[in-house]
Amino acid sequence: MSKSSDDASTSLIKSLLKKGDRLLDKEDFKQAKVVYQQALNVLNDCDEVHRDLCKETLIALGDVCFLSSDYKQAVQYLDLYLEHNNGKSNPMLNLRLGQSLFEIGDVKGGWEYLFKAFMSGGVELFSGEDTKYLFFVQENNQVES
Repeated sequence: MSKSSDDASTSLIKSLLKKGDRLLDKEDFKQAKVVYQQALNVLNDCDEVHRDLCKETLIALGDVCFLSSDYKQAVQYLDLYLEHNNGKSNPMLNLRLGQSLFEIGDVKGGWEYLFKAFMSGGVELFSGEDTKYLFFVQENNQVES
């Protein structure tokens, strides 16, 4: 790919991510997912040039899938993010992946990621989320909040 086509695709991806974010803010999860998937299609592969945009897109897709109760798909996108990030996560990714695993019945995996989220993000990370997730972590580890 030439530098100008890289620049054009980078601009398009960024534009699609912003559009998806606006739709997500309006809680139009179905359309946000479509737009984020368009961004992922433009990326085609997480090459070096677009690695950060790819990871941002995968996180956005995981988030919108979780918010629209498509937990299995959320797990797939978030796992793909971990693959492209050498297994490195962040508190919010741990929270969403833990919640999604919990919802599909993977209690052990759900607890592992929810606990990581709690340890790195604290109780504050769980504010605004269904209380069952924090309760689950606390009940299964006797973590004091």
